[in-house]
Amino acid sequence: MKDAKSKGKSTYFLLKIVASILLNALGYFLFIEVSTRYNPKFGNTFYIILGCTLIALGSIYFLMLMKARFFREKKSKRTKAVFLKK
Repeated sequence: MKDAKSKGKSTYFLLKIVASILLNALGYFLFIEVSTRYNPKFGNTFYIILGCTLIALGSIYFLMLMKARFFREKKSKRTKAVFLKK
């Protein structure tokens, strides 16, 4: 049962990674390909700003996933028991 849970978490983690990579790829496509065309529908500036925003969001999400996965916070040490003298 424990193996099934860990396998499900790893596939869910990989789906998140793929989503962040696709978000970066979409932002890159909008930033490089669409914004350099001669006359895009909403103007070049719109696609440049949208592409940079998508790249930034995808990168931040990717970094947050990596931080949560590999740099987990250590559990705080419990305080020592204090015994009163009788």
